[in-house]
This record gives sequence, C-alpha cells and structure tokens, in this order.
Amino acid sequence: MRVEKAYKGDVKAGEILTFGQGGGKDCLWYFSKENEGKSYLFYLNKPTKGLPYRTNEEIEKSDAEAKYYVSICGRSATIEKAASDITFLDNTVKRD
Repeated sequence: MRVEKAYKGDVKAGEILTFGQGGGKDCLWYFSKENEGKSYLFYLNKPTKGLPYRTNEEIEKSDAEAKYYVSICGRSATIEKAASDITFLDNTVKRD
C-alpha cells in the first residue's frame, strides 16, 4: 500500500508498505480484491517477520521479509469510517 499521509513514526508519504495477511481467528485483517482502490487509516506497530504473536526466537530465525499487520480489533478502518479520527489527528498533530 502507498502511504498518503503519516501522523507518527518513521513512515513517509509516498512510501510503499508491505502488509501480511490475516487468517481469520488471529484477529488480523484479511485483504481481498474488495480492498483495492480504497483508502484507510491504519494504526500500525512496527513490521514483523511473520505473524505478530510469534516469539522473538522464531522471528530471529526467520528469513522472511518484515511486514505490517493490521488488527481488526483496533481502530483501523476505511477513511469513511475513520472520519472523526482523521479530523482529530489533523487538528492535533503538527505536520512538517
């Protein structure tokens, strides 16, 4: 996904982020064709090499690419559903 705007962290506008797929019972977002072309407000942790609930030992052994994972149990949502969050962030976070 291409970043349009970042409110916090090291991610910059225009950057492409790689996202991992959720699998149902793991509380992680499953991306499908219907997600294409939509805009989202994501609340993200740092990318991980595999599912976020893996142990540090498992992650260190992995040669997989680090990816971002979106929790379906948090505030991440489509732009339309996150309008109040975006208004709040736009009004309170200083932009460079």
